[in-house]
Amino acid sequence: MLPQLPGAPDYDVSWRRGEFELWERELTSWCWDDVVAGEAFSDVEAMASVDKVVSDTFTIGTHRFCLWVFPNGNPNEAQYKGRVLSVYLVLTDLSRRPPDWLTCAVFSLQVENALDSRRRLEWHSCLTDNKFHKHLNNWGVHSLGSLSMLRDPQQGFLTSIAEGQEPDTLTVSAQVRLMSITFRVVFEHDLREHHHLGLVDFSTVAQLKLPFCCSLRDLIAALHEQFPEVLGDYREEAMDQTRVWCFNQPVVSGQALRPRKLLACEKSQRDRPLFGHLLCDGVDIDAYSFCQIYVENNSATNDRPLDLPFGDLATAKDLLTTPEGYVFVKLLQPAPGSRLEYVGKVRVEASSTDSLDMEDDSDSGQLAPSALYEAVARHTGWRCDELEMFREEIAPTVLSGLIPYHSSTKCAGLQPADIVVFTVRPHIPATPSLAGVLDPVFALLFERYAEARQLFDPDRLVPPTLEHVETLAEKLDIPKFRVRSAFRKCHEDALATLRYIMEGRHLGFICDSCGKTDFTGARFNCAVCSDYDLCAACNGKQSCTTWFLVSLMSLANLNAVLIMKTIKPCTPCARCYRFSMNTMASASDNMQQRAAAAITAAELRVQGDEQIARCANLM
Repeated sequence: MLPQLPGAPDYDVSWRRGEFELWERELTSWCWDDVVAGEAFSDVEAMASVDKVVSDTFTIGTHRFCLWVFPNGNPNEAQYKGRVLSVYLVLTDLSRRPPDWLTCAVFSLQVENALDSRRRLEWHSCLTDNKFHKHLNNWGVHSLGSLSMLRDPQQGFLTSIAEGQEPDTLTVSAQVRLMSITFRVVFEHDLREHHHLGLVDFSTVAQLKLPFCCSLRDLIAALHEQFPEVLGDYREEAMDQTRVWCFNQPVVSGQALRPRKLLACEKSQRDRPLFGHLLCDGVDIDAYSFCQIYVENNSATNDRPLDLPFGDLATAKDLLTTPEGYVFVKLLQPAPGSRLEYVGKVRVEASSTDSLDMEDDSDSGQLAPSALYEAVARHTGWRCDELEMFREEIAPTVLSGLIPYHSSTKCAGLQPADIVVFTVRPHIPATPSLAGVLDPVFALLFERYAEARQLFDPDRLVPPTLEHVETLAEKLDIPKFRVRSAFRKCHEDALATLRYIMEGRHLGFICDSCGKTDFTGARFNCAVCSDYDLCAACNGKQSCTTWFLVSLMSLANLNAVLIMKTIKPCTPCARCYRFSMNTMASASDNMQQRAAAAITAAELRVQGDEQIARCANLM
């Protein structure tokens, strides 16, 4: 059994299946099948003196493995000795490895059955037993089968090596594959070449494959080696100059895939494997062992944030200071161009205090709208009063309401890894309304829906595959493992899976009241506890014992009235509106302040209702 990913109730035990299916399409140079034939296994007296059978050594890449088979059970495990068959995969090249080495491999151990292959005994490694290191160079299973069953000729596990002989040979096999991580590498120039929603189309960026056990030093060295024209040659100081941000997608909140986590550690930890340390499986690394990273080099001029002074005015301290994150900035060019252009990024400064007081008014982790307006004005030539700013949201909302120059930091609620879109205010009274100015941005979402229509086309010569659906879902910020879970619920029918997704289901979320999963309609999220969700039906009839929760749910209903009044019920064209009262999470004890913040957030979103309703009527 594989461990369930926290916050993902539909993360079934086959979630790594996608990785194995991907491997089947690759070269097999990193995979090995090994077979150990134990002769005279049925002879109890002959085998009584045999402690261990060691297979021939086999090589995968630069790694050497063998199998240890204990025909009388592991002698160091009293409860198994003399009762079962114990089998272990052993890494043998220990003397050639550095002090902090780590090798990750997935493997299966099997006892073949000559009568019925479906009855063969199997044991598969999982996420907790695939790491080989200096303190543990072997993994396996204490009990692969009872000796009484394996030695019974009627069971079919014994075979004959020569015709006419009694069956006395037991065949133990192993399948081993080294694990690797495929990094999809995003540079600043990739962001500049992207003119669509989101930050980048991951299908177009460069890839870098490294062993699963690679360290931060290994990663940065490999990046410099493969991309010297962008990062330059690798030197030791590159560890401080090259920053690597990991894209992740919090499974609880349902946020978009953005570069939120800086991969950084103390110098003494730079040779420690990333996996299980800086990279979390299932959050930073997906079910296909893909990890998306944004790489910046503070010595490169075109990588510098917009809020830094121009040219040589930027000091070394400015360049070396590590921010908490970035807000990424786009500009919608005025008509007739009307193209979405990436402008740059603005730093979100880290907090200078460690205070955890919920009453603290510190703006750490947030950015004042005025700072963004001024940074964009300096780099584009437009005046601040000629610009208007919106936050890019996930489909089908697309954009938040207008965030004015004088909005407070708390009201705007800009967070690290947010994307903001600037438009140029029309000068002529006869120009289109604000909604008309933003039409080119909403048209980009319609292009995604057009892709879905093409997959539904009955005249397609080739029916859509799971890969087609996953690729489209990724563009709509739906994690691939959610799609795979839906694929199984739809009996592995890709077209039914696409329809299931486009019905507007909140994939992977569970109503904490009725327990319903993958529900449609509005989803209500607690303003304080981000892991508490309600479907629309439960939110409408929720009754709580405390006045505080009743007030929160009441505010949620108020916002639902404001937002849902122009949105029609979900149709197969779009994911339904994801409601969140994030501005209420500032943890003030004053309920009036909470109510004001929630209403303000709702009013900002209501301004985009016309476009949201259009999204809901596409198909």
